[in-house]
Amino acid sequence: MVRDLDSLTDEDRTQIKEATTVLRRSRRQDVALGMPRVGPPIPDFHPGRTA
Repeated sequence: MVRDLDSLTDEDRTQIKEATTVLRRSRRQDVALGMPRVGPPIPDFHPGRTA
């Protein structure tokens, strides 16, 4: 694997370093999912009618 890295160009190394930085930055961000919200019950427009 070290040989593979040694064969990279400076441009390839720069791109890998930038991609790694972006990935690490995105992993550090908190993701707030929050609590699920339950809405009010759907009104029954036909209260006397049976199903």
